[in-house]
Amino acid sequence: MAAESISVYEELGADQQAETLADVTFEYEQVQAQIAEETDRLHKWKAENERRRHNYVPAIFELLKQLAKKDMLEGLYKDAVKRKEDKKQEGSKVKA
Repeated sequence: MAAESISVYEELGADQQAETLADVTFEYEQVQAQIAEETDRLHKWKAENERRRHNYVPAIFELLKQLAKKDMLEGLYKDAVKRKEDKKQEGSKVKA
């Protein structure tokens, strides 16, 4: 089969050979780009799945304990509530 393809290619004129080579090269580059995109996507999925499997609860709990120990937790909570209310008021102004 490969020998037949080569002999058909050799029967083509120089212009047709150049055009065929350009087509094959273009298709090869497209496939290489698709492979690179797929590989990148798989790496991103792997990292995302690792993040999903990790248990962040102990770290978050320790952070909250340390903030409470340094008397920073209540201030952060009040700031968050204030930002939420401000955002809610801005949202109602936009709708009006």
